[in-house]
Amino acid sequence: MSGVEKSPDRLLDEQVAYFGARAPEYDATMGPDPSDPGFDEWHKLRAKVRDTPFAGDVVDLAAGTGRWTELFKEKADTVTLVDAASETLELARKRLGDQNLTFVVADLFDWKPDRRYDIVFSSFWLCHVPPDLVPGFVDLVTSASRAGGSAVLVDEHTFDDPGLAAAAAQQEDPWVSHRTVQDGRRYRLVKVSHDPAHIAGLFQQRRWQTTINHHGDHFYMLTATRQTEY
Repeated sequence: MSGVEKSPDRLLDEQVAYFGARAPEYDATMGPDPSDPGFDEWHKLRAKVRDTPFAGDVVDLAAGTGRWTELFKEKADTVTLVDAASETLELARKRLGDQNLTFVVADLFDWKPDRRYDIVFSSFWLCHVPPDLVPGFVDLVTSASRAGGSAVLVDEHTFDDPGLAAAAAQQEDPWVSHRTVQDGRRYRLVKVSHDPAHIAGLFQQRRWQTTINHHGDHFYMLTATRQTEY
């Protein structure tokens, strides 16, 4: 049994603490550096999200500071932003305002939606979900969606993370990464490259129709439509 399996809650709590501590510097470090191979792909992905037809009531899971929410909030009737780190949501509120927006501080591994939405959106969250908890996340998306609703997920399918190599060298789980924020504090978090085809298969098991669009070698967008009650 791995160390993560022995104390999963501690790792996930540490991950939340990391995102809260990183909140003040998040926007400055969001996305690839212009010298990175994925820089153009990342901007094309943002353009794809901006062009996606969002309408009705939308929930943004792991919304962070709202940098992806801002791409579609004007098209939606309402947007609910959910994130475990209150620090990031406060920055999102400052960026986006309050009109037609609801901010919910909640851990997505425990959160139970009290309503259903037309569109469930999430950006770069699956790569922070441990493999054994991915089916539960797909169940969460399903429980948050109305029948006939849609889901839009964007994420990485490959990345080069020195923290992963360091973790493997220490015989830890290969998806535990180590990050340091600007003030020197160090945290562990989950960083895993899930196979988008596997994610799509989990949605299909729950009676969603899915489409995967790859954006270069680094990113993908998974769109899904919920067909029936599950």
